[in-house]
Amino acid sequence: MPSLKSDLEWLCVPRSPELEPEALARVRDRLRDELRSMGYAVEEQRLDGDAAPYPNLLARLEGSEDGPLHVVGAHYDSVPASPGADDNASAVAALLHVMRAFAGTRPRTPIVFAAYSLEEYGFLGSREHARSLKAAGASVGGMVSLEMLGYTSAAQDYPPGLGWFYPKEGRFIAAVADWASRPFLARWAEGMRLVEGLDVQTLSAPGAGLILPELRLSDHSPFWDEGYPALMLTDTSFFRNPHYHLPSDTLDTLDLGFLAKVADGVVRALGRVTGLAT
Repeated sequence: MPSLKSDLEWLCVPRSPELEPEALARVRDRLRDELRSMGYAVEEQRLDGDAAPYPNLLARLEGSEDGPLHVVGAHYDSVPASPGADDNASAVAALLHVMRAFAGTRPRTPIVFAAYSLEEYGFLGSREHARSLKAAGASVGGMVSLEMLGYTSAAQDYPPGLGWFYPKEGRFIAAVADWASRPFLARWAEGMRLVEGLDVQTLSAPGAGLILPELRLSDHSPFWDEGYPALMLTDTSFFRNPHYHLPSDTLDTLDLGFLAKVADGVVRALGRVTGLAT
């Protein structure tokens, strides 16, 4: 079975549609092939206009019962000239880890795994997915955006006021939700905390995160906007990682032991919320 590191090695290349469209296309194709090799049928959800060559890659696990589906997604693009190791190859590698763990299983309720395109350009991929689910009348039990999962640091910053309530060192994973998603957040965090040594800190904010705009900066926010429960898992991005959106966001800066615990936490949590023992 491929490791997180082996997946990161092919994911960590500059892959923006502006400067590196060929690299982004190669990553898209490799992702599609990886998902198919696990036995998943892959739907390519096309976007409009210039975004059309970079579809969302969606893979669905049917449930043994009818029920609300759960969505777990991560974006596969980067900003120009950045290898995007933490942002967001770390999350895509975690997504692949989770999908391998669930391949061939039968959860109680359905799961959609999503590799989203063009998050860095206004959440275009996840916005299309959320809108299409809403238009179809889909019931969503919860959506989880995997966003920058692999960086740890002795230093940790916060938005104003939050530093009083959270750890001083950046060695935790944060689970961020809006108030409407608090029940889903509680169940998800409970599952992740089954991983020994994984510190999971939670935060919920009113008004779909509008009071703290930084809390909206990933693929969960289009789901909030459509009224679906959703949360973001993050190492807190630029509040911890000084390489954010820079050429220095490279594989050697990541804490792979921490990333492995986070990925295992996603497996445990997803198993609990979908009725699959893991």
